[in-house]
Amino acid sequence: MHPDAWPVESLILGDITYTKAELINLLKTLTKGDASIVLVRQLIAAKLNVNNGADPSVVEGIIVDADYWVANNGDGDTLPYKIKTNTPEGAVVVDLAETLDDYNNGIIGPGHCDDDDPLPPLLQDDPWDDDYYISNEEISMAEWHWAICTPVDELIITNAEISLLEYQWTIGDIS
Repeated sequence: MHPDAWPVESLILGDITYTKAELINLLKTLTKGDASIVLVRQLIAAKLNVNNGADPSVVEGIIVDADYWVANNGDGDTLPYKIKTNTPEGAVVVDLAETLDDYNNGIIGPGHCDDDDPLPPLLQDDPWDDDYYISNEEISMAEWHWAICTPVDELIITNAEISLLEYQWTIGDIS
């Protein structure tokens, strides 16, 4: 995340304009199993990619659907909305987020940025390390994986789940 390189100072999510500072706070917000945060993280990234010149044609409809969902599910409140990912509504939202994630990671659409472009500092180092210290980045990644892959009613990620995710990341078993 490099806010100083963002092509915009604000974005509209749903029908509310969020400042750069508010967007950064949303990106830093732990999901805690909240589908609205899972979605808006990807929606913010997609809108930044589009504003930076990426071809949006493969996700234009998904962005419209995501904005529509955000506009119609907050009862006028700002994010997060506290919609559990393991509910039927949450599953729909996570599906939207997964498509945007595919776009943001170059799986669909225009692909990755040129390989000549340096990675942001956060992505230069593997956040999953063997220092036995679980960083905020590791927790966020674990929460994302948990939110889209673990159909349970609890909103707690255990140390065992994080350790398993670190192991899976190390051996390349997490896409």
